Amino acid sequence: MMRSLLQTAVAVLTATTLAGRADAKLYGYTANEGENTVSVIDTDTNTEVRKITVGSRPLRLTVSPDGKRLYVTNSSSGTLSVIDVETHAVIATIPVGQSPQEVTVRPDGLEVWVSNQGTDTISIIDPVTLTVIETITRPSSPGSFVFTPDSRWAYLKYSTGFDVMDVATRTVVNSIEMGASPRRMTITRDGRHVYGSDYTAGKVAIVDTETQSLITILTTAPGARGCDESPNGQWVYSTSTLSKSVGAIDNVNATLSGMINVGTTPWSTAFTLDSAFAYVCNAGDNTVSIIDTATRQVVKTIGVGRGSFWWAITPDGSRLYLTNPPDGTVSVISTATQSVIATIPVGRACWKIVLVDGPEVTPPAAPDIASVAPVTITRNAVTQLTVHGSGFVQGCSTSISPANRGTRITATQFIDSQTLVLTISTTATARRGAYSLTVRNVDGQTDTLADAFAVQ
Repeated sequence: MMRSLLQTAVAVLTATTLAGRADAKLYGYTANEGENTVSVIDTDTNTEVRKITVGSRPLRLTVSPDGKRLYVTNSSSGTLSVIDVETHAVIATIPVGQSPQEVTVRPDGLEVWVSNQGTDTISIIDPVTLTVIETITRPSSPGSFVFTPDSRWAYLKYSTGFDVMDVATRTVVNSIEMGASPRRMTITRDGRHVYGSDYTAGKVAIVDTETQSLITILTTAPGARGCDESPNGQWVYSTSTLSKSVGAIDNVNATLSGMINVGTTPWSTAFTLDSAFAYVCNAGDNTVSIIDTATRQVVKTIGVGRGSFWWAITPDGSRLYLTNPPDGTVSVISTATQSVIATIPVGRACWKIVLVDGPEVTPPAAPDIASVAPVTITRNAVTQLTVHGSGFVQGCSTSISPANRGTRITATQFIDSQTLVLTISTTATARRGAYSLTVRNVDGQTDTLADAFAVQ
């Protein structure tokens, strides 16, 4: 994503117009690539309370400046899902280019930009009409991009560097070559500097946004992945995934103060609100390195889930939320105790997380299975069963008992709160007799119907 990690989290949390409402509370949202959903997390209870079905392979998500909408890129569908934060409903599915990756709303809220790697384009969307109003052709592999706070300039990554574009005229005014493999871009919160990393060369470019010119290129270490800024603006930490290290860059003087050894495959950095500590997630060894920013020393290492990837921080700075994509979980870290206080199951391959103030989500009713049709199925067949009842939710799961490899549920389709459609596959040697059916909602509530159907 484009803005610094902490800047994105704070902007999400403070910009929302719902914050003053009596029923507003803080929710987390993860895009789950492995199951085509977005999970909704209640940060009071640290539990998943809802799943929202989106397109195929959702990768990234971001929130509008007013906090009312979420935008989710669906890389296999070539679409952008738009979610209403108040209703948790998908209100639009917008065709964009092939393999959309990053999505960002301009700081002034007037446009939504999506980078499409499969077609080397950027789709520009009107947030009012929710339609694509312009498509910009880019050099190969468009990816990360950032805007200046006034929305006047955009910095657009491509395969060997990044361009500076006048947003109003869509004119490129400068191009800065980085190397063979530029990665994530970051703009500082004051809008003065843009940071771009080159993975292969292990370098970080710093650009002055007033002059649109290169200030310097710093050599950090191979595997430079991305940069994140401390809240006080003093530090920018650059993770180097191939070198087990983080570069501490003095943002004021645009110099490298030193390299800090951390864990394997450091991916991204979050800072405490007082900038005293930096938390670096190490995807390769499932740890977080906690760094004292004054001494630039690792003071603690804690275990988290596998392949940790992305952070979000609560407005009061008391908790950090970290995605663990291979596990399909989110680790919750207390900044007071510097320890994991909860692990939240969400969805498979949960890459990005944002925190948003929204109206309180009413917990769904418990599922209640009334009937199943047909009530008998045959061996060596694929049959669709319709389940009628109430209290079903998107993302609910189903299972049968007794477990038998010859009789399997191969798909569960959510139709509405009263209807599910199951695909049952049976082999020629499937166990004959009655099977019970269990429906489990994402909040853990279940219902079981004994002798729901039989295999003849």
